[in-house]
Amino acid sequence: MRFFPPAVRARRAAFLGAALGLMAADHAAWAADSTPTPFDGLGANLADAFSGTNLFFYAGAAASTFAFSTSGIDQEIRVATQQNLRVTAYGDATVIGGYLLPALVAPTIYVVGLFHDDTTAAAGAAAMQALAVTLATTALLKWTTGRPFPTHGEDPAAPSQFMHPNYSREFHPFNFDGAWAWPSGHISGTISIAAALHAFYPERPWIAAVGYPLSFAIGLGMIDGDHHWTSDVIAGALIGHAIGSTIGRNFRRMYREGNESHETDTSDTAAGNSLSWEIVPMVFGARGLAVRGAF
Repeated sequence: MRFFPPAVRARRAAFLGAALGLMAADHAAWAADSTPTPFDGLGANLADAFSGTNLFFYAGAAASTFAFSTSGIDQEIRVATQQNLRVTAYGDATVIGGYLLPALVAPTIYVVGLFHDDTTAAAGAAAMQALAVTLATTALLKWTTGRPFPTHGEDPAAPSQFMHPNYSREFHPFNFDGAWAWPSGHISGTISIAAALHAFYPERPWIAAVGYPLSFAIGLGMIDGDHHWTSDVIAGALIGHAIGSTIGRNFRRMYREGNESHETDTSDTAAGNSLSWEIVPMVFGARGLAVRGAF
């Protein structure tokens, strides 16, 4: 082992302290200017999404499902649609679209924003978080309620397919057969993205004018293709809207507050208040020069 004189150890300690200080300053600057991510504010967003006025949306989802299933409206709409309005190609197309659109739209907006501007990235991050929270919530509710799909696992072309009105009233909570219909994940996912983007960009009404009708078209395809009960679609729309709009609104606020804070720091720097220094004690009895400021 080599031993160095106190003066050498002091110089080395001072150098190490200065290097660590610069690394910390660089990390702080990176954190302040980093691009928004889909994980930002997740805890607070979850709390907001499942409280307050959003509870009315969830209550509406449950109440409408109870009313439609117990009264027979779900069954009546199903029979009327399948016997008079069914367009097989449309129903099949919405199944594919309901999977692909959410999986492509939100990540694409986020990635484009990473290469162009932070505002677009923040909007994409909001859409991705809204989609993830919505789909997780939808999956949990599907398993919790265990509602079978309209076809009930039988041949859709069977002559007896519409002779079981009791199917619409069936719920098998916490089963593991995977036949979970309520609520519809196709519309909850697409609505959550439309709601998140609209809430992030309220000054752009075309987002709602395109996003919501497209989402409802997918929801109608779920009914037309006999993939979901009508109340599944209504519940999915209400749940997706509540979660998406809340997260989109919160991301907008977080992003704007972050920009305002950054602008304040920049103005302080321009005013000549950016740097300060002081002598600070360090290891091995050495003293070092600490420089603080906004860069």
